[in-house]
Amino acid sequence: MKKALKNTTKLLIFLYGVDLNAKGVAHYTHVHRLFPYLSASGRRSLVSYLKNKKYILVEDFDDTKQLFITSHGIEYIHNQFPALSSRYDDWDRTWSMLVFIEGPQSDPHFRYLRQLLLETYAGQLSRGVYLYPKQFHTRVSEQFQYYRGCISITTIKSWDFGDERSIIVPLFQLHDIKDSLSGVSKEVDFLLANFNDQKRTMLRREDELGLAFDRLCAMLAFDVGIHKAYFPQVERLKEILPRLCSLYLL
Repeated sequence: MKKALKNTTKLLIFLYGVDLNAKGVAHYTHVHRLFPYLSASGRRSLVSYLKNKKYILVEDFDDTKQLFITSHGIEYIHNQFPALSSRYDDWDRTWSMLVFIEGPQSDPHFRYLRQLLLETYAGQLSRGVYLYPKQFHTRVSEQFQYYRGCISITTIKSWDFGDERSIIVPLFQLHDIKDSLSGVSKEVDFLLANFNDQKRTMLRREDELGLAFDRLCAMLAFDVGIHKAYFPQVERLKEILPRLCSLYLL
C-alpha cells in the first residue's frame, strides 16, 4: 500500500496539470486554493522546497509570482506516476515477468526487492512471481545485478493458456480504476458546467474542487496507466487532470 501523497507532490501534480492544459498560469493564489488549511508560511515552504529541487520556477510578473513546472519536475512526475506519462500510449500488451528462484535469507535487501516491485506497481501473480507491463521500472532493473542466480526474468508476448483479461483485470484492480476514473471524470464535468452557479457558495465550490483533486491524487497510488488497453471507453488520469486543474484557474 502506497502512503498518502505529500503536499509537495500534490503541488507538483497540480503544476503538471496546469502545464498540460496550457490555457493558464499558476501563481500563489492558486496554491492557497489548493491548500487552504496551510498557513502562508507553510505554502511558501512548499514552493521553496520544489524551487530548490529545481522542479519548479518562480517568476515575477505584474506584482504576482507565477509558478511553472520544469523539465526536471515533469521527469519526476513521469517516474513516480506512470499513469501520467506516455509510457503506455502505444502499449502492445507485452509483459515482463520476474520469478524468485531462491531467496537468500541472510540478505535483507532481498525483501527490499520484493517491496520495490510493489512500490513500482508490479502485480503479484503468485508467491514469488511478479508481472509488469513492458519493461520493469528502472528502480527495479537497477537491482537485478545483485541477484544473479536468485531471480529469472522473461517477456510474455502472448498467453498460450489461460485468459489474459480474467487474470490482468483483477490483478491490477482495473475494474476499480475504471469506475473511479469514470466517477472523477463526471465530477469534473459537473464542476466545469456549474462552477459559476450563483446558487452555490464559494466555500462549497472550493470544498467540491478539493475533494475531486484529492480523489484524483489518491488514484495515482494504484493506477499504473494500463486500463485504456482493457477499457478504451474510459478516460485516462492524464486526460482528466488538466481539466480539473483548469477549475483552479477560474
